[in-house]
Amino acid sequence: MKEFGIPMKLVRLVKMTLANTNSKVKIQGKLSPDFETTIGPRQGDSLSTLLFNLCMEKIIRNVRINPGGTIFNRTRQCLAYADDVVILGRSEVYTKGTFEEMAAITHQIGLQMNDAKTKYMINRHDGTKVKAIELMGKKYEK
Repeated sequence: MKEFGIPMKLVRLVKMTLANTNSKVKIQGKLSPDFETTIGPRQGDSLSTLLFNLCMEKIIRNVRINPGGTIFNRTRQCLAYADDVVILGRSEVYTKGTFEEMAAITHQIGLQMNDAKTKYMINRHDGTKVKAIELMGKKYEK
């Protein structure tokens, strides 16, 4: 976490918080026996949101996009809010390239993109038709 200037002491504290965690499930008023939680924080845990935002920050920073200006004066732009990401590009080539770069970085840090929720939109004024977009062997809904 050097990239974000987070002190190692804080990183160790977060790791300690996530280590050796046990949970119970309540079903119809009855608690289950304890079981060890081995895969990160629970959904809805306040730490979960913070850690996810740090991951998204790393992904967005590592996609090679000129940070200044808007889509009007550059070829591509990436916008993110919570777990939603919008990739804007002046052409299909730039948009696909940004998507593939983002997918690679996401995979490197251990996250997955949700292909079922990934869609695309085209805003063209020249009247040309665009074929279905296929990226990395998968077709996406328009």
